[in-house]
Amino acid sequence: SLELANLKRAVSSGLPYATELEEIGRIAGNAVDLSSLEKYKNQTVLSEAALKQSLRNITGDILSSPEGSKNGSVLDSILSSAKNIVRVRKTGEVEGTTSEAILARMETRLKAGDLNGVLEESKALTPSAREKAALWLQQIEARNTIDRSLQMLEERFKTSLKSLNGGQAQ
Repeated sequence: SLELANLKRAVSSGLPYATELEEIGRIAGNAVDLSSLEKYKNQTVLSEAALKQSLRNITGDILSSPEGSKNGSVLDSILSSAKNIVRVRKTGEVEGTTSEAILARMETRLKAGDLNGVLEESKALTPSAREKAALWLQQIEARNTIDRSLQMLEERFKTSLKSLNGGQAQ
């Protein structure tokens, strides 16, 4: 259980966790599948807090670029410049298919810890918005995979403890 706590601490820090994963593998042997954790063990994967912070930057990048043609009117250009100076954007469960609405829903899912929901919402972004968010979305995917794998590992560990202790976890 100390090894599992060490792995969880390393993962939550966002730093590589190869050493801690190796310890779990040494103890568990072939009893657990660690392949989904192996994929990211030598990488820096952003913590949920860092993902929330970096979404603000990505949102600004995506919303500051005009959607549609670059041949907009002078008024469109002035409005776009004004939006870059003072940014007021919608948040929460905003309806619609605009980047602003999709990003608002993504942010809501992220705040709730629903990384699957973030990934699902991101599929509705325009290709250029998805391109701007590509590295961040890769980090969301990695964090989601790691978190789900750790949860399954912890459940497996608790089940093992229950069976060793006659059905009662310690």
